[in-house]
Amino acid sequence: MSGLFAHAQGRGDGDPQGQLLRYRNGVPITRRRYDYIFSRLGKHLRWVAVQQVSAHWLRYTTLTWVERHFGYAVARAFAGHEGNATPGAPRRTSAPACSRLRPRAPR
Repeated sequence: MSGLFAHAQGRGDGDPQGQLLRYRNGVPITRRRYDYIFSRLGKHLRWVAVQQVSAHWLRYTTLTWVERHFGYAVARAFAGHEGNATPGAPRRTSAPACSRLRPRAPR
């Protein structure tokens, strides 16, 4: 985490809701760059290639975990889909708001 904080301080635009990963010039990295990063990881970590890990895969896996531990409504808010006129349309959700959540009781 300290590496991510340092990256945000050095390259970020100061917006806590903004995109974290950026090039040296401060421009946010693109989807293509994410694809390239995961293809390089797949060359060094066999499981990344076998599981076809990508940024989308990480998001989906994380949201599945959040839904199973906190419920559908929380996962929807965490994904940024809550409070929109159009169902399923993304909206940013702050990490501090989600960090106050507690796992629901097992059924």
